[in-house]
Amino acid sequence: AISTLSTDPPETRVTLLPPRRQLFTGDNVTLICDVGNYSTGWRYSWYKDSTQSPALHGGDTAGTRYTVHSAALSHSGQYWCRVGREDASFHLNYSQPVSLQVTDEPPRVRLSLSPEWTVLFPKESVTLRCGLTGDSSAGQYNWYRAAEGKATEPVQCQKTNGDNCLVTFKDKSHNGLYWCEAQPEGERSASVHIRVVDHKVILQTPPLPLTEGDNVTLVCRDKSTSSSFYKDNKKLLSDTTQNILRISPVRKDAEGIYRCQHSLDSEEVQISVR
Repeated sequence: AISTLSTDPPETRVTLLPPRRQLFTGDNVTLICDVGNYSTGWRYSWYKDSTQSPALHGGDTAGTRYTVHSAALSHSGQYWCRVGREDASFHLNYSQPVSLQVTDEPPRVRLSLSPEWTVLFPKESVTLRCGLTGDSSAGQYNWYRAAEGKATEPVQCQKTNGDNCLVTFKDKSHNGLYWCEAQPEGERSASVHIRVVDHKVILQTPPLPLTEGDNVTLVCRDKSTSSSFYKDNKKLLSDTTQNILRISPVRKDAEGIYRCQHSLDSEEVQISVR
C-alpha cells in the first residue's frame, strides 16, 4: 500500500480570552490566532473591519496575540488574523471573522474593591464586593479571574458571605482580570485588572479607566514619609505628608503617564478617562 501525506493547509482560527464578545468600556480581551500544531516559523497579521485594511500594528500586537486594552467604542467591529511564512513565501487563508461589541452602558452588576487598590504588594488582601444596581436585595455571586493568555477560572475566596469575596494576592501568579456574575441570571460586572508587583514603591490608583467628573485620589505607598508625583515627567503639586495626589474632579486632560517618587521611582501608570 502507498501512503500519502495530506496537503490540506492548517485551519486558521481566532479564540478569545476571556471568551466574551460583548464588552463594557474599560474591559480587556485578548484575541489569539491558532493554526493548530503548525506553530513555528509563522508571521501573524491582524486586521479590523476589512481584510483589505492595513494590518494592525503597535503595542497591542504580539505574535499570535492581539490585545484590546481598556476597550472603547472604537474597538467594536470584526477582527481577522492571517498567517504567513516568515520569508513571505506563502500565506494561509484568513481566519473567520470574530466580532467584538463594546457598550458604554454601565453594567447592572457592579464590582467594587475594598480597599480600592488595583496594584498590590505581595500577600496583601482585597475584598471584592458585588451588587445589582438599583436592587438592594442580597444576591448570590460567583467570582472569576482570567490571567493574561490563560483560561477563565473561579476565584478562590478565603471568606465569602454571598456578595463579598476576600482574596489574598500572594504573588504575581494572582495577576489578572477579575469580575463577578450574578446568579442565576449570569449577568456579569465589568472587569478590573489587579496585579502584584515587587517594587518598593507603588503608585496606587483606583480601577481604570477613570470616569470624567469623579473625584480620585492617587496614593504613593512606601515606608517613606514624603513623596513626589509626576505626570508626563512633570512634577505635580500634592500632599507630600500623606503621600497622596487628589484629582478633583477628573477631566479628560487628566489623561497621561503618572509615577510617584520616594527614594525610588514607582512604575509608570497610564491613566485614561472615559
